Amino acid sequence: MGTREDGQRREMKQDAKAGTGTGALKFSIDIRPLQMSSRYQGTGVYAFNLVRQLIRIDEENEYLLFQRGHEPWREIPCPPNFKPFFVRRFYDQDQRFPPLLDQVLTPLDVARTRAHLHHALSIHYCCWRLPCPSVATILDLIPLLFPRDYTKTGFKHRMLYRFAGKADHILTISEHARRDIHRLLGIPLERITVAYLAADDRFQPKDPAGVERIVRKYGIDGPYILYTGGFTKVDPRKNVDQLIEVYCELRKQGFDAYRLVLAGKLGEYSQVLMRQMDRKHGRAGVVFTDHLNHDDLPFLYSGARCFVFPSTYEGFGMPPLEAISCGTPTVAYRNSSLPEVLGDAGMLIEEQDSRQLLEAIRSLLIRDDLVQDLRASGIRQAKRFSWEDSARKTLAVYREVASSTRPG
Repeated sequence: MGTREDGQRREMKQDAKAGTGTGALKFSIDIRPLQMSSRYQGTGVYAFNLVRQLIRIDEENEYLLFQRGHEPWREIPCPPNFKPFFVRRFYDQDQRFPPLLDQVLTPLDVARTRAHLHHALSIHYCCWRLPCPSVATILDLIPLLFPRDYTKTGFKHRMLYRFAGKADHILTISEHARRDIHRLLGIPLERITVAYLAADDRFQPKDPAGVERIVRKYGIDGPYILYTGGFTKVDPRKNVDQLIEVYCELRKQGFDAYRLVLAGKLGEYSQVLMRQMDRKHGRAGVVFTDHLNHDDLPFLYSGARCFVFPSTYEGFGMPPLEAISCGTPTVAYRNSSLPEVLGDAGMLIEEQDSRQLLEAIRSLLIRDDLVQDLRASGIRQAKRFSWEDSARKTLAVYREVASSTRPG
């Protein structure tokens, strides 16, 4: 069987080289992340915007969009060169055995398409071996970098990253992530391309009337400091407990008119945080929004005095980019990819330094001139990131990989 697969790979690569002359190639993309509950987080946001932009910029090549047939993806209309390809999968990526089942089912599906290249948008859909050249997207290496926080999924994630590393080329979302992939997975840097993410077009400064309406909707009754993130699972990397401690100290210093708004659906992590507040300080001034309509988030950013993001590691750092796109002054720790995202448009402070975090927030509460400077520089910095640029880099990788044979 291995000999037959090798022959098929060689044949498809020859077809791809022939197709390069005319520019016409066939790509398959596994878009199942768009059918998951996390559609508006992480991989789902990446998948949606990549496909949306490829539809805009590529009228020449053919695309087969792998998806589960019992709930077809129909968020945006697709032109004739973008076709659905239905796969028989009746399980979710969070279940235990799908990575093993996909090792059998996905190569068979790819073989049926006779695609020149297959792209897995998530490590959850990567395969050890495919009958054509392949590209895999690795957003970050958080489970490998923080093994204590991922003890239940450690083996599964090590296996998934091994599968992803077998791809002919890796796409990732920051230079810092690229170096981590090289260091931890041993993949040569020349096989890794950075295609930055971007904020959606809806993230821009909003009019005061719209902001006031959304702020009232979530029960926010005064000026506020904003944090947004997931609360469904306990994630010490996000450092929200430290932000709450700093906020309580600010209240003691006379800034009790400000609310701390923690935006995101309630879950296990929010319950932990509430218990901690009840034991120490109470919940005075802290507002949990619970379920947040994704169209409301730009208004919450726009109305905030500042956005604070005390994470200790990010593969890219989408919330800070969304915040500066809305003109919101942003404070974050100087680590991982965050300097790449914020540049000089945010207040970057040394990691885990509560005193610096407090002083940075305090300066934004009392200095209007600093707020205005950061609003302007943030909007300028955000314009450096474009989903169209990301899609064009991705398409260039597709063409290169589909038409060349990886040495060795």
